[in-house]
Amino acid sequence: MSRTTFSLLRSLNNAPERMRTYRGDSHVFPAKIVERYFASDRLTDRFIRELVNGHVIKWKEILESFEFFEQTRKYLRRPSLADVCCGHGLIGILYALLEEKVEKVQL
Repeated sequence: MSRTTFSLLRSLNNAPERMRTYRGDSHVFPAKIVERYFASDRLTDRFIRELVNGHVIKWKEILESFEFFEQTRKYLRRPSLADVCCGHGLIGILYALLEEKVEKVQL
């Protein structure tokens, strides 16, 4: 079985496998675990803590969205972005928050 690794959420690379591949149906993910691995004052850590504590999006979706953002941002060619038919809009929000080249995001 291949080991799941993350490019943006590197603190999870040392976490137990069950955290990196959590597929629970619940929106609830143990906040204490998130506090341990995302304890810094960095924007990404604060944002993840708020998403988890607010039960906004499933943990699996958070992980996938952050990784997709990190893997695709190098291909960005324009200052505006449309997040179309992606469900919760988290990828568009990540581009608006974390990518300096993006000036406008249409959700």
